[in-house]
Amino acid sequence: QEMGGRLGGRVREGAAPSGLKPAFEMESPPLAEVIRDINKFSNNVMAQQLFLTLSLQQPGGASNEASREAVRGWWMTRFGAPNGGADVPVPDNGSGLSRSGRVTPQGLARMLQTAYVSGAMPELMASLPITGVDGTLRRSRSSVSQGWAHLKSGTLRDATALAGYVHTPSGRRLVGVGIVNHPNAPAARPALEALDDWAVKEGNRGTWRDGGRGGGLRPEVPGGGVFLYRARSGKSRPCQSRGRRHKRGGHLPGGRWGVLRISAGVWDPDRSR
Repeated sequence: QEMGGRLGGRVREGAAPSGLKPAFEMESPPLAEVIRDINKFSNNVMAQQLFLTLSLQQPGGASNEASREAVRGWWMTRFGAPNGGADVPVPDNGSGLSRSGRVTPQGLARMLQTAYVSGAMPELMASLPITGVDGTLRRSRSSVSQGWAHLKSGTLRDATALAGYVHTPSGRRLVGVGIVNHPNAPAARPALEALDDWAVKEGNRGTWRDGGRGGGLRPEVPGGGVFLYRARSGKSRPCQSRGRRHKRGGHLPGGRWGVLRISAGVWDPDRSR
């Protein structure tokens, strides 16, 4: 009707007679364009519909449960279940509005690392909002990371997150993940933005000092602070920053910032396969 046409009659369910030509046809945009709209503008309805297509060919048709199994199966094939399976994501209904959906910073960082060395990397990165330029991050006022980060933000009551790719003037690429769960979590957004600013500056310097032993990203940093990770021969080693508490912006209960547990990732793209 908006295009000048008119519909009459009533809707009936059933199989169309053979040989009957459709009144009109509509094709979906390419997947890259769909994902761009989802990520640039946080379109949760589109995200859920795309999630359902993962199980479209399954017996019984598409369902949230079948799509969750598809994601879990891909994850287990690609990563296995280290840390007792704690890093396996639970997408629930595929949108960003579910209280049952969850993922660890470690698991999200691994997925971003894997996506970076895949053939889909250009389309994925182009779909993410650019800090201070477009999408949901167009209002970011950071003078440091503006134009230097492709990130996806997310905010619910009691939760806020920021994750994606940070670029440095030296040409280095970093994976950054920050997730905060707290009754006043949105007030921590300046701390997450400060993490990206710090990553742009420190990543450009190319200086890191070891912050612990063992391999792999950790979902939480004991004592808080900010950690970065560098891959060596396929293993991620933690490299500790100065772990400052950021006091600008809003405050958590008690009049000051609490300790935020934030994980970020730094890796050599040629060695993270």
